[in-house]
Amino acid sequence: MKMLNKIFNFYTLVIINVAIIWAAELSGQGHLFFETGAIHGIAILFIILALTRLVEHYYIADPILKRFLQGSLAALLLFSASHVIEFLSYFVAGSYTDALFASVANFYLLSLLMIIIGAEYFLQYYYHRSPQIVRLLMVTAAAFFALTVWFVFQPASVSLDLQSSTPYLYTLMLCIIGGYAVVDTIQIGKAIPFFKDFSGVLTMAVGLIIFAAVTNIFYDLHGALGVDEYQFVYLSHFTFYAALSAIYLSFGKLTGTTGLHRDIREFAEGGAAGP
Repeated sequence: MKMLNKIFNFYTLVIINVAIIWAAELSGQGHLFFETGAIHGIAILFIILALTRLVEHYYIADPILKRFLQGSLAALLLFSASHVIEFLSYFVAGSYTDALFASVANFYLLSLLMIIIGAEYFLQYYYHRSPQIVRLLMVTAAAFFALTVWFVFQPASVSLDLQSSTPYLYTLMLCIIGGYAVVDTIQIGKAIPFFKDFSGVLTMAVGLIIFAAVTNIFYDLHGALGVDEYQFVYLSHFTFYAALSAIYLSFGKLTGTTGLHRDIREFAEGGAAGP
């Protein structure tokens, strides 16, 4: 894993992402990656790289803060799963559908909710927040999962037409839930200095997740703007690659950290009456 961290650092990942954009836009008059499905194949490689973080050993003994880490890892898993679903659905159906894009957006929202739920376990201990918040978030996550299952069996039940309210409602939910995730992540970074770098990069990843989701939701906008269909697919995937790169880098900030639990306990006990 240390070798991977050295090879896939911030600079190399930026170069790789830029090189992919350059290659996609210049190959076969810009649509070769779209027509051959290479744009999906590249996504799988990014998913494999990001998922290596699931087998890393993180030296965090504090059971409360570990919930935040577990929530973030669950977010990584769900965010990765969203594209696996898109990949399989596209090759089975042979085209993109509103139900597919809505389902992918639901998984993006679920990944954001996992970050929030993990963060809330720690923040409710430090700030004495009500445990009802976590329960409400879990119910919300279950609702999005149920909605995704519904879309699988009733694909005609959702429309992302620009004249319908659905894409705007999704955008509102993404802004609210994404904003919540950003606030919680920043708060943990401020409360626990060792998590500052991790929280900073994860916050950037949250922003990219929101942008990728909005790009999917407003897929029909390509017609109104007179932009080729494949360019919207590219934009969504380029943002997906960047988000996975950011998530990968964020967990790299935690590898090799030792003695963290003592500092967390001292800080939490000192802030028991509030920050």
